[in-house]
Amino acid sequence: MNKKIVSLLVAFVVVIPLVLSACGSSEPEETYNWDLSVWVSEQEHIARNVCMRFADTLEERTDGRIKVTVYAGGSLGPGAEHFDMARTGVADVCLFAPGYTPGRFPLTEILGLPFAVPTAEIGTEVATGLREEGYLDEEYADVKLLSLSTTVPYPIMTTDKRVTTMEDIKGMKIRTPGGFLSPALENLGAVPVSIASSEIYPSLERGIIEGVMLAYASAPAFTLDEVINYVAEAGLGGAAFGLVMNKDSFEELPADLQEIVEEVGNEASIWGAESYDNEDARERDNFEDLGIEINQITGAELQRWMLAVQPIWDDWVEDIEEQGLPGQEVYDEFVSLLAQHGVELPY
Repeated sequence: MNKKIVSLLVAFVVVIPLVLSACGSSEPEETYNWDLSVWVSEQEHIARNVCMRFADTLEERTDGRIKVTVYAGGSLGPGAEHFDMARTGVADVCLFAPGYTPGRFPLTEILGLPFAVPTAEIGTEVATGLREEGYLDEEYADVKLLSLSTTVPYPIMTTDKRVTTMEDIKGMKIRTPGGFLSPALENLGAVPVSIASSEIYPSLERGIIEGVMLAYASAPAFTLDEVINYVAEAGLGGAAFGLVMNKDSFEELPADLQEIVEEVGNEASIWGAESYDNEDARERDNFEDLGIEINQITGAELQRWMLAVQPIWDDWVEDIEEQGLPGQEVYDEFVSLLAQHGVELPY
């Protein structure tokens, strides 16, 4: 065979594969497998509309580079531990509620002041404003705060006793979600009881508690229509909740994925508000259809309730300032943000 032809064949067999190999030599993009822990059941609206949606959206927008497994029902730990579970890396991402650990998030807790936030949408926009101004940065310095939303104001749901006045609620054992709702119930004369969400139904059924402060939106997950006969609506207040992430898990991501995670996290704040506002209205209608009696606290009686819990407002700035935190500054911003959304505060 002609030596020139042999040389060309060698070049084709040896050199060309090397060139092709070099062109495709970049390593495949790294993938990240995360655990997302939720203490509520997978049927609960926040699990469905926020946590699972966060997982699915993140996997879709990263083309599968981030895969999230959702563990619902508190299988990785109870609700009160979820913030620390994210902080220490027990899970990469966790649903959390500041009210479950009173005093730990003093500035965030302003979102739960009685009679302040009328809807989840407004509360979440106020929360976003406080975040953007940097007021909450220090409270989440050990984690990556992905989302922060508020609930709707919780009604008081009771088993056997109708509540229309402060006298009615006096001495009643009511399950509280924490935050300022605990002292608010105390000021109204009730006995706030802290129990895990998984214990709500059996505690109501056995008479361990006589009522619960819970959104209509959450009622189906606990089949409360089986044990609740009366609801009192006063707009007493709600709570904050959100998604937090282990800081190391976030910081190990390349910049492009960090940007996507932050983007989806911000959207999750909106999803949380929409979930509460929309599903709350729908489930309230369902309560009425089932014949559950709903009573609205209005007029002079509502003013009595507002006066009873006013000390919580009066003491907030002083308590926060004593901790060396900018209580007055945050309070003024909080009031200003609410005013921008047409909210007239009672105090």
